[in-house]
Amino acid sequence: MRFKSTLILISALLSASVGYAEVTLDGSVGPNSVNPGDSVSAGSGFTYNITADLGEQAGQNLFHSFDKFNIDLGEQANFAGPISISNIVGRVTGGESSIAGKITSSVSNASLWLVNPAGFIFTNGAVVDIDGTFHLSTADYIEFSDGSRYFSDPSATSTLSTSDISSFGFLGDSSGTISIDSSRAPSGVVDSAEYNLNVNSEFITIRDADLHAQRNWCSHG
Repeated sequence: MRFKSTLILISALLSASVGYAEVTLDGSVGPNSVNPGDSVSAGSGFTYNITADLGEQAGQNLFHSFDKFNIDLGEQANFAGPISISNIVGRVTGGESSIAGKITSSVSNASLWLVNPAGFIFTNGAVVDIDGTFHLSTADYIEFSDGSRYFSDPSATSTLSTSDISSFGFLGDSSGTISIDSSRAPSGVVDSAEYNLNVNSEFITIRDADLHAQRNWCSHG
């Protein structure tokens, strides 16, 4: 039997969604055809199609690098790729991310790792719906079981490892915050699968929100 781990944001103040919808690539990962500032196709205007050919696959891991990753209310960012993918790894390098819409994955059982040292704001209305574990962090790097690292800073030398992911890592004091703030927009949920909500940051703020999950954990770097 499978269960959903759910983070529910119950709004105390209703207001318009904040942030600007935009998903762009920084050109540091992927084929030569991917250039800094390239926009991810929004399809009908509501779904950003983040396909495998926009990133780079290494064994079971699929890597992406975004300049901007902002999903507005009523919009969706869907990660896609082959069924051989176990981990979708995305870093955001161009500033804080605002999530008011939906994040999904069409890769069955794949976990999603999102890291942004500048932080994330999840407003009420945000939904994360994936089969695997959802990992969210402001870390400086993601470390793999072979000791290699995928750094949040694209100027650092990263390895696109084929190994299992072991942890997030911090090189110093983190300035980014993961904020779960239901007062910023209409109602919604952050929803993902069994045993699968991992929030890792030096600073985590929760405002006007009730958190409900089968199992979840919040941790500091």
